[in-house]
Amino acid sequence: MSPDLGGADLKLVDDADGNDYVWDSTITFTLTEIKPTADRVDFYWGTNQNGSSAGGYSLDIGNLNDGASSNPFATVNGPFPQGAAQVTLTIPNTLAGGSFLIVQAGETRGGFTRVSNIMGAEVEEAPFSLQLVGNLQVGTDIQLKTTYGTTNNLVYFAWSPAGPGAGSTNQNLLGPKIDWDMNNPFGL
Repeated sequence: MSPDLGGADLKLVDDADGNDYVWDSTITFTLTEIKPTADRVDFYWGTNQNGSSAGGYSLDIGNLNDGASSNPFATVNGPFPQGAAQVTLTIPNTLAGGSFLIVQAGETRGGFTRVSNIMGAEVEEAPFSLQLVGNLQVGTDIQLKTTYGTTNNLVYFAWSPAGPGAGSTNQNLLGPKIDWDMNNPFGL
């Protein structure tokens, strides 16, 4: 670490606007106040603030890459005439919901190093979703695809060939009348 007399601290920000980091979403990180003559900047992510050393930096974050390696997730080579660099990170869907993902960047310039502030948020599991795959036309096959369901749990599908409210006596239902007889095959 070198003293950087008279210079502004490296500043790291993200574009999440205070939102949680949702599985498989992409967050953009911007590092400013980079010295124009810097050789490179490296970006690391970890899951705690226990500190670690990587790439010649003394970082405030630990458990880098969730313990998989101490390699940066991105490196940008200088020079930096605008004094800034921008990278993206896709939030891993292997991190438990409620855990934290924290990012920190380091600058290397002529053998000297310095690090940025930390930036991060709580990881949020993506919500369960159901998607129709294919064209919904008479005589064509379609598939229903689920994502982010709980492993080894059943997913129940309800359908109605006549549309919302079909078969109801009050016609005010927002969805189809559902028969949960699991012994009948699914199909139209």
